[in-house]
Amino acid sequence: MGKQYYYKKTVSYDYEIAHIYEHLLLHCLRKRLVERGFTLGLCGWVHGTLFTDLILLETHSFSQLVEDEVASFLDRPLKIEDEDWSLALATVSAEYGYALKVIDKLTAKTELEQIDLAPLQRLDGSRVLERFTIRQNKTDKQIIHRLSDTVPPERKNIIFSFQSDNLNELAVVFRLWPIIVDNLQYLINQYGGYCDKITFPEFNDDGSTLEMTLRVSHTSTSPLATEIPNLISTARKKINFLKLREELNQYANYYQSSPYFAHDPENILDDSGILVSRQAIATLFTPENVQHVWGRLRATIS
Repeated sequence: MGKQYYYKKTVSYDYEIAHIYEHLLLHCLRKRLVERGFTLGLCGWVHGTLFTDLILLETHSFSQLVEDEVASFLDRPLKIEDEDWSLALATVSAEYGYALKVIDKLTAKTELEQIDLAPLQRLDGSRVLERFTIRQNKTDKQIIHRLSDTVPPERKNIIFSFQSDNLNELAVVFRLWPIIVDNLQYLINQYGGYCDKITFPEFNDDGSTLEMTLRVSHTSTSPLATEIPNLISTARKKINFLKLREELNQYANYYQSSPYFAHDPENILDDSGILVSRQAIATLFTPENVQHVWGRLRATIS
């Protein structure tokens, strides 16, 4: 239980395919957790980074059950569906800001499968494993081309706001926001979009409203273009509220005891002026409060 790192060497594979694989791996892992009834952000989180020579995967599980589920998933080859491949390609394109053209889909999928079969190793032990050269030159097998002259993906800022004078509600927002972000990002990726900027809660100029921003990129043909106004309510509807009390209890226990959250009171005080302990936030993290606060978030698009 806790944070784990894994790495997969990709130096001999096409860089763009490795990038698609990184997105694909994260998407499929999050999808597995959701299908198993876990709430993203409450059960933990996953993050991936592609370097020129390797993929570094970071997982953080808030319970042994989640850690076992993640380990089980990572221990098996990916089942690469056409829909998942297309979504990963779209999200990488949205991240870059221009379209990607697959020269040979069969070759691309073969390369993707070879990357999947390459060992995914856990980063642990008491010795320095090896030194990787962070190279500028990336392996290019001419499988995918970047089309810089195409219409760039659209970028929109979604500004979420929460207005309240209740200190308990405001404290809940600060801890709930990263959980909401995890669920929004998963939903955005499902529509082929990519979130490239996140701001955390801060009060507006007159101090009456907390505001948070997501910057989202998507192609003009993505269904995300019409779904953006509904993102917050759609994400909320996907939460398994029958299981929420159990998940919140597990989360609250981990939140109070884990060194990972040790600086949360300091961060909240610095951002808002609100002085609150981890124990108080854990007590406030009830299904009723979470649903109430989530339901009162408002979104505008710029």
